[in-house]
Amino acid sequence: MTIFYIQYKAIPSDVSKAFKTSGGAYISCWVKATSIEVAKAMAERAINQNQWIILNLEEAFFINDEHYEEDEESLEFYQQAIIDGEVYVYDTWPNEKQDGEQVH
Repeated sequence: MTIFYIQYKAIPSDVSKAFKTSGGAYISCWVKATSIEVAKAMAERAINQNQWIILNLEEAFFINDEHYEEDEESLEFYQQAIIDGEVYVYDTWPNEKQDGEQVH
């Protein structure tokens, strides 16, 4: 299987634990799958189960360890996805007006 990197922009649903504190997030996903379509479906299901609403797909592509030669933190996420199959990192912003960002 292959590891795919996918990034979404999302907001927490009104039942999410993050609703009061987070205005939104860029969600980075490392997913082990047979195709990019399967990886996106897995990531979207996990994000929805975590009670977040996807606004749009930012990027999606195949990756390998060479992508992270100078990025040790992201290399750890990639390596963990090899073991666990999926890794999700929510880079949130506060629940207040941000330059160019939506507040739910």
